[in-house]
Parts: sequence; C-alpha cells; structure tokens
Amino acid sequence: AKEKKRGPLFALLPKNSTSTSIAVCTHGWSPNEFPADHDCHKFVEAVLDVITNATVAGAACSDAIDATGIQYPEVWNDQNCLEWIHQALISVGTSILVAEDDDRE
Repeated sequence: AKEKKRGPLFALLPKNSTSTSIAVCTHGWSPNEFPADHDCHKFVEAVLDVITNATVAGAACSDAIDATGIQYPEVWNDQNCLEWIHQALISVGTSILVAEDDDRE
C-alpha cells in the first residue's frame, strides 16, 4: 500500500511507541500510554491531517471535530482518551511555538 504523505506537523510527533528516542520534547505528554495502533493515535493523526490540509484557518477546528466525531465516536466518549489527546495537541502546539521562537533568534 502506498504510504500517505504527511505534513510538517507530523514531524512533531514521536516516531512510534517502540521508538527508544523521541525526536522532540513532549512537554509532559506520555505518547506511549496507548499502543501505536490505538484509536487515540489515529484520532490525533486525523486532526493533524485536517489542520495540515486546511485552506481556511478558522474552519480547521470545526472540520477536525466533524472528521473525528464521525470516525471515532468512542474516543469522544472516553474521558481518558480525550485527556491524552488534549495533552498530545498541547505538545504539538508547544513544539510549534518553540520552533517559531527559535527561528526568530
């Protein structure tokens, strides 16, 4: 199967749960809490896909909610999963801010 091309946001995620070194600081997020093939990881990837491919910045959030709500309703109803996803997205966002700050120096 042809591998899907990933946007630059995916570089901010650890490679996989078996990786011995994480390429980026996770800012307190524990990426190995769920197995790499768990729906939580797929949920985060779906959100990053939507954000990466968004043509209107303001629509990215609602588009991500729509996409994940249809694909992963069980994740939306699991508080532990939502907390983990929240931490993952904060980790990615923080990494973006740190990278932008480093670029200004």
